[in-house]
Amino acid sequence: MNFKKMEHEYGCYLDRTSLVGVLSSGKDAIELVSACLSSSTCSLLLHQRSVSPDFLG
Repeated sequence: MNFKKMEHEYGCYLDRTSLVGVLSSGKDAIELVSACLSSSTCSLLLHQRSVSPDFLG
């Protein structure tokens, strides 16, 4: 997965905006946590189109 680290005066977060159904398994969730840790942030922005309906259900 590709993330863009966004920084502003209140801190930083990872932004994941492209592709439908990116987050669809537990493995994908672990990858998100890993990306946050390696970027030294605990904030993550996921857009609705980045999460598979199967993952939410």
